[in-house]
Amino acid sequence: MTSQISHQIKGRTKASDVFYTPDPLIKTHLEIVKRVWDGLTHNYPPIILDPCSGVAPEGLGYERGLVNMTQWYESIASYDIMDYEDAIMDEYGVVHNIPAKNGTAFDFLNPSEKNFPHGEPPLLTQSFDIICSNPPYSVVDKWLAQTVKHNPIIISYVLAVHALTPRRLEQMNIAGYFLEDMTICKVFKWYGMTALCTWVKYIPGLQGKGVNCIGYDRTLYGK
Repeated sequence: MTSQISHQIKGRTKASDVFYTPDPLIKTHLEIVKRVWDGLTHNYPPIILDPCSGVAPEGLGYERGLVNMTQWYESIASYDIMDYEDAIMDEYGVVHNIPAKNGTAFDFLNPSEKNFPHGEPPLLTQSFDIICSNPPYSVVDKWLAQTVKHNPIIISYVLAVHALTPRRLEQMNIAGYFLEDMTICKVFKWYGMTALCTWVKYIPGLQGKGVNCIGYDRTLYGK
């Protein structure tokens, strides 16, 4: 992928990139999230949100990944970015999407603008302890900004390594989130290297460390 194509992706105003996360990578991602959660010593199982789950059979990978793990969470709510208007929970605590039938669609970046005929969906009213997924890279700034509005304890996203810029790290710090873990890996046919980035909401004396696991410098050198 050339620099020109990279800038074209950066300039998109609407997500158009759909890359389903391989199940083995989801397994690794969830194991990191669980380790970070366990390190916070919260003595209750977390409620998890996957706000860009995709659709079956390729999508819903985080639901599959959690079901295959020893139970450590209370429930997971999954929403595809633009395809669903409501959700129901099954007997295992997994929330499944109900397809939109009247032309409405769920949009994580603008949920209040959508019409939900059965009332507000859980995403608008429920608190989540963990938000974990593989968001669209083309709208990563807006996605991170919207995610922190939900005030979860942990935010963990699959990102391109080059997407974790000093500016974005600084913005997350300003919002109260500090990078607890960054695991770099390679995914077949994905552009560049991939980073599993996990932030923890810092509450002095109660939660988190208040420092990033990597440093950054926003100085523009050589100008």
